[in-house]
Amino acid sequence: MTSKDLLWKEIYNSIKREIVLNKYKINKKLDSEGEYAKQFNVNRHTIRRAFKELKNDNLIYSKRGLGVFVKTSKINYSISKNVRFTENILEENKSVRIEIKSFDIAECNLFEKKELNLNKKEKVTRINSIGYINNSPSVITFRSIPHDRFPKFINHFVKKQSVTKAFNLLNVKKIIRSKTLISAEISDKIKSNLLNIDVGKPLIKTTSINVDFNKTPIELSESYFDGSKIQILVKV
Repeated sequence: MTSKDLLWKEIYNSIKREIVLNKYKINKKLDSEGEYAKQFNVNRHTIRRAFKELKNDNLIYSKRGLGVFVKTSKINYSISKNVRFTENILEENKSVRIEIKSFDIAECNLFEKKELNLNKKEKVTRINSIGYINNSPSVITFRSIPHDRFPKFINHFVKKQSVTKAFNLLNVKKIIRSKTLISAEISDKIKSNLLNIDVGKPLIKTTSINVDFNKTPIELSESYFDGSKIQILVKV
């Protein structure tokens, strides 16, 4: 391997690392060939060679006269009878973690009462969280869990960062998706800040009811997915 090969590969690996670690937003314009040439103290041909390999890896794309931009393939999020967000993303060979932004315990509202089949004034545990895929904020989720039946749910969810594992520890061995409504929304300022996207970008919204083996509702969730990163795959 020549020194020239080492140079372009070093630059290629450097830019690729920053893209994979989500240092850039999707569709973010990269520096020009000239700017990278100055940064790495090489000629433009070397930068062009690195860009070519990044395009072959489907990580960047170019617009004639405008420059080079970051490209990311979408992740399939499967909706089926089984509820497995963490496992679902891991199957896509992506890292996943959940950050709990807030939670509280309160009397159920009319929507929660209806969907979770609760009595008036029964309490729910409400949990607001962000799901990170490859360290990039990708989904906002608002959950409501029947508190009287599962008073310890939040404790297990904090430790396990998995709805399935939290319920398993509460003797719910199987969670079944009863129904999911899929719709679209435009991102407002709050959601845009949480997902690190521009205001007005499309979001995929899912509203789901999950039940236990006896078909008793145990979770109501509303999720907002970054439409530039995730696509919904419905399995029947």
